[in-house]
Amino acid sequence: MRPRPSTFWRASTSSSSRPRNVVVIEHDLDVAAHADWFIDMGPGAGHDGGTVVFTGTPAELAAHPTSHSGRHLASNLGPD
Repeated sequence: MRPRPSTFWRASTSSSSRPRNVVVIEHDLDVAAHADWFIDMGPGAGHDGGTVVFTGTPAELAAHPTSHSGRHLASNLGPD
C-alpha cells in the first residue's frame, strides 16, 4: 500500500538541521510535480526504455519537446 502524497511530503520535508536527499520512483503526477529534480527515463516502457531522456527541474521537464513524462507533467503544474 502506498502512502498518500501528503503523508509522504510531510515525512520528507519536515524540519531538520541536516540536509537530506530523497530518491523516489514515482508515477503519481501530483507527487512528481513537487520534485526539485527529475531524471526522466525512457523514451518508452520496458524494452523501449532505459535511456536518460532528461535531467532537470519539473518546469524544464514540462517544456521538454520529446519527453512523454514532460507532456503529462505540464498539465499538472500550476502557475508559479
